[in-house]
Amino acid sequence: MKKRISQQSEVRRPRSRVIPERPDKGAFFPGEVARMFGIEEIDHQRLRRVFDLVRYQRGEPQLPKGEWARFDYLDLACTLEVIRICVDRRQLSGQQFRLALVHIRRACERLRSRGLDNPLLQARLDLNGTALIATIDGTTFDVQTGQQLIDEAVDTSSRFMDRLHSERASTELLQRIDNEKAVVANQSTGSFIAAFDP
Repeated sequence: MKKRISQQSEVRRPRSRVIPERPDKGAFFPGEVARMFGIEEIDHQRLRRVFDLVRYQRGEPQLPKGEWARFDYLDLACTLEVIRICVDRRQLSGQQFRLALVHIRRACERLRSRGLDNPLLQARLDLNGTALIATIDGTTFDVQTGQQLIDEAVDTSSRFMDRLHSERASTELLQRIDNEKAVVANQSTGSFIAAFDP
């Protein structure tokens, strides 16, 4: 069983936070990232998978085995997005987590092929079963098929129908009030005239 970050008695880290010849590598260690995001229960291997995915979707080369992962600020933002996607679908543990990362990776590949440099930050991604749904500039679509989703159209039409229904209800209510006023006016006028009839 892998040691969780919260179970480690000592904090392991490399000797230097930033490597002078590689300033692009970042400055945050995996344990620090886990504590920052409140995911101490995740093990280093899973966090490394997230790190590799985040770097891959940005077009960065994968680190050689054994080299320490150091997260930069963009890595932190992208890692937070991956965690959000997995937490929203309650897939932050076990087999589901690995499958979620596979689906996110495929979606990022497709979005990169369509011109996005950093899909995790340029699009809002949500996992719906095995399908990844992306929202870019208010347009929601299935990443795999490219098919635009009509949820927004349904929401818009239902809001229109609600408004139309409320306008009709208001018109009907005003009509009933006018009718009641007329009935009351006729009754009071009739009783007033009847009082003067011989």
